Amino acid sequence: MSHEKLACPRCDALYPAIKLADKQIALCPRCGCKMAEAKADSINRTLAISLAGLLMFIPGISMPMVGATLVGQYAEVSLIDCLFVLLRSEFFIVALGLFLFTIAIPLIRLLTAFYICLAIKRNRVTHTHLQFFRSYHFLDSWAMLHVFFLGISVAVYKLAEYADVSLNIGLAMFIGLLLCSILTHLTLDHHTVWQKLEQSPNV
Repeated sequence: MSHEKLACPRCDALYPAIKLADKQIALCPRCGCKMAEAKADSINRTLAISLAGLLMFIPGISMPMVGATLVGQYAEVSLIDCLFVLLRSEFFIVALGLFLFTIAIPLIRLLTAFYICLAIKRNRVTHTHLQFFRSYHFLDSWAMLHVFFLGISVAVYKLAEYADVSLNIGLAMFIGLLLCSILTHLTLDHHTVWQKLEQSPNV
């Protein structure tokens, strides 16, 4: 009989861990909070989605997202362009926040998810992967691509009143990157990953 315990994240009650079938959810009998969810084919799906996100990362941040024509002048902008504009305008704190939450942390999250899932799939888990997965937990709620996308949407809506606005391929790449970031969060089964990391003979 396994001595593994499952803790409720809301009321901290402890229960014996049970093996869940695909798509089953374990709820806390005391407060009703979701304690665990068995996601179908979590490792393969997360591996594929994180790889797709990594492939779209460079185009998503470097290619022009939006173009605008005003009084005969045309200009277009990418995420990287926004960062340099903030730096030239000496908005250093805002530029640092933009770099961290829309470039650095999303990239590290995708790389970490891909690296861990690939190691589990190839049965080459080491103690280093435990550290990586702890880092993933810490960074999981700090990727804010959706906030930047919301800002772009509002800016395009306002700009359309005064200029001819065109949506470019960079915006499609950025939306793809955003979707991959969200889907990586949804498909990665944390409980399964912890189990596989702890059960590995190399850890």
